[in-house]
Amino acid sequence: MTDSEFNARVARVCQVLGCSKDLAADYVEGMGETPVVEHGKIIVRDPQGHIIARVSASILEE
Repeated sequence: MTDSEFNARVARVCQVLGCSKDLAADYVEGMGETPVVEHGKIIVRDPQGHIIARVSASILEE
């Protein structure tokens, strides 16, 4: 993912979830290059692989 794609995804997460830019950046990093969608939710994992959040897959839609 390019820097511009990363920044666009961070902005989208901020907008949809109404969270800070720092939290959104952590979520985008936890989603990875190809987000895993399960039951309409994106799985967000920490560096150790633990699930830290499940967010609506609608954040990927623009």
